[in-house]
Amino acid sequence: MKRRTSRTWIAIVVLSVLLYAATARAVQQSVRAGQLASAADASSRRALYESAELLGGLQGNLAKLPACASAAQKQGLLADIARQAFGVQENLAALPAGARSLEGAIKFANQVEDYAAALLVSLAGGGSIGAEDQEQLDTLSRSCADLQAQLLGSAESLEPISFAPPARGNETQEPSVQYPTLIYDGPFSDGAEAPVLPGGEPIDARQAEEIARAYIGAERVRAVSCTGETALPAPCWECEAECADGRYSLSVCKEGGRVLYMLGPGGSAQERLPAQQCADIAALFLEERGYGPMQPTYSSREEGYLTVSFAALAGETLLYPDLVKVEVNMDSGLVTGVEARAYLANHRERDLPEPVLSREEAASRVSSALTVDGTRLCVIPTSPGECLAWEVTSIGPDGGVFLVYIDAQNGLEREVLRLVETDVGTETE
Repeated sequence: MKRRTSRTWIAIVVLSVLLYAATARAVQQSVRAGQLASAADASSRRALYESAELLGGLQGNLAKLPACASAAQKQGLLADIARQAFGVQENLAALPAGARSLEGAIKFANQVEDYAAALLVSLAGGGSIGAEDQEQLDTLSRSCADLQAQLLGSAESLEPISFAPPARGNETQEPSVQYPTLIYDGPFSDGAEAPVLPGGEPIDARQAEEIARAYIGAERVRAVSCTGETALPAPCWECEAECADGRYSLSVCKEGGRVLYMLGPGGSAQERLPAQQCADIAALFLEERGYGPMQPTYSSREEGYLTVSFAALAGETLLYPDLVKVEVNMDSGLVTGVEARAYLANHRERDLPEPVLSREEAASRVSSALTVDGTRLCVIPTSPGECLAWEVTSIGPDGGVFLVYIDAQNGLEREVLRLVETDVGTETE
């Protein structure tokens, strides 16, 4: 009897151990499944957000096509459109099969890529974009906006989308052109990367601290110290400053003691001061620190901070490569940030040529679809180098504003940018 009882207990213990192991394994598998599901959701959201971002750029390029007068600019935009459409296809095709109703969206992206490629081949062969093609491109642009909105909503909720490609009649319909059988916070704010220009006598860490104190404003600084060194994009002393409104970080070039950047405490602020007053504060800040003649170009406003982009002036010519961005707290009126890498990399005395084209001749080279609203002379970055150009501000058929850059020496259409009003300011695309 005791033996049977012993065996019974052994059986109970063994079964308990097995049950515990099975339960633990089930829990482990459940946790693993949850982790895999979370990872899958994160991957899906990333693909949806990236597709939406590509669609935004694609729509902007479609809108810029009528503003281009030269075939070369149109070809560049069409190549970008085809590339962006292919990127949308890749992202959407990578989503889990059956997870969303994406067949229509993938088909649409494929249509856009094919259409852009066909027009690109036609332009390369001396053809043009006709009225019928432009109407089709306008339809595609509107559909891009619709699909982008749906993808953003799906990224938030992971709910299926409902999108159908715009009707094009016969599915095998081709552009009307003939082709053989089968791509902002102001213009040039993200110009070509360039090393910071060397210049000036070398400074030590103690001198860097004094430069940082004076740059912020000695009356604002309680204490400042050099915390280290960096080598990129130029050899610099890294400084930290304690101010009444928080901690500031500055990078001071070891040659010449020029400030590469200043970064304040951040956070959010109330918009107590008007934007124009804050822009004036930013301009005075640069003037007092010896930047020379500067002109504000564009600005953005976010969480109570106004960021203004300033370009240097050579007489009345605007130097877009020589850019400084200044951030102002709209509650306190204090300058809390400066980014001067582009200025330090490009600013120098230039021997600018006299423009061969007059402003009237430059304006005449803008697309007939645009109405000229103003012109000014400027220097813009190119790849490689830079060139003197007329910036022709123009109004499109739908009231949109475009900046067309005509080479002042040879009349080539160098760049076309579209101004877009957003919640935080004016951007270019």
